Order: sequence, then C-alpha cells, then structure tokens
Amino acid sequence: MTPGQPSREAAGRFSPPGRRASSDRRRGTALLVLVLSLILLGVGLAVGLPRATHDVKRAREVQLRFILGEYRRAAARFRERHGRWPTRLEELEADASGVRYLRRRYRDPMTGTLDWQVDLAGDQFCVRSTSSDLSLAGVPYREWR
Repeated sequence: MTPGQPSREAAGRFSPPGRRASSDRRRGTALLVLVLSLILLGVGLAVGLPRATHDVKRAREVQLRFILGEYRRAAARFRERHGRWPTRLEELEADASGVRYLRRRYRDPMTGTLDWQVDLAGDQFCVRSTSSDLSLAGVPYREWR
C-alpha cells in the first residue's frame, strides 16, 4: 500500500462521490414510483369496492324478484286446481294428492333462510321477505311482492 491510497477494505466501503449520488437518485425514484403505485391502487379500490357491493346487492334483488314470481305462479296453479289459496308454503311443494307446484322451497336471498311471510288477505296470496333491509331504491324488502 502506498501513501495516499486507501487500503482495499477502505476502498470497498467508500465509493467516489459522483457514483453515490446517482445511486441515491435511483433509490429515490424507485421509492417515488412505489408510493405513486400504492396511491393509484388505493384510489382504484376506493372506487371499485362500493361498485362491487352494489352489484352484489342488485344480483340479490334480481334473485328475490324471480323467487317471489315463482311463489306467485305456483300459488296461482294451486288455486286453479283447488279453488283456494294455499295456507302454507309447504302445500306448494306437494298437495294432498301429491301434485307439486314448486320444485323446492327457496331460501330468501336477503336473509339466507327459508323464513317467508305469507299474507292471505281476502282474494290475494302474497309471499314477502322477512328482511328489514332497504333495497337500492330505498324500499324495505318486506314490502316487495
């Protein structure tokens, strides 16, 4: 080792001033790109997540409308044959003579249970959901027919 030259150990630990600044700049740029990417990801999730939950609720509403229509049509066929409305939903699965008006009882898509509210008011048969939640239009599901 000559005077004025650093030892090999010292040369490995220290880099020339010009090279170090370039390396720090690259690290800063990489950090900036990472932060901006995380911000864009957060904005995308903030916009997309409410949309996804909205779409799930809309799909459940479509399913509820279909099921209520199935119960209504099955009850109408039961009435044509027996001259009266069914008093229980189980009568739609199979009447006393074994005739089936429904393939199966449906689960309420809003509550996930087989509990339905059956209203027999005069000349009307109505099946309603027992859910107290509001639809996308702001109407409680228990008021849907």
